[in-house]
Amino acid sequence: MGLMLLSRRTLIAALALLGCLVLVGTSVSVYSMHSWQVKKNLKTYAGQLEAEGFAVLEQSAARAKFDLKRAWFWFGDFHSYAIQENVTAVYTDSDMGYIYFMAQASSSDVRVEQNVFYCGITQ
Repeated sequence: MGLMLLSRRTLIAALALLGCLVLVGTSVSVYSMHSWQVKKNLKTYAGQLEAEGFAVLEQSAARAKFDLKRAWFWFGDFHSYAIQENVTAVYTDSDMGYIYFMAQASSSDVRVEQNVFYCGITQ
């Protein structure tokens, strides 16, 4: 009886360990696929902007100084606004997974606005 009980406990512990390993492995795989997709999107959008004459530079968004932040969820809106604002330089932050540019908040406002397009969001 004691040996059978030990075997049952060992089997339960082994199954629990196996379940944890599968869960961790799946989580790592999903995160890797998402990271790969974000980097692919970032490269694609940056290439489109370069093809249209924008200077695309890699720069951490943490280094940028701004007063306001505006998020864009559609590349077309982000792109159109950059053209409207006569933006020449667009920055990529591969660690954060987004493209951004700096612009004046409005014609009567001296504050600087960081306009961000998140490449990790499915379009």
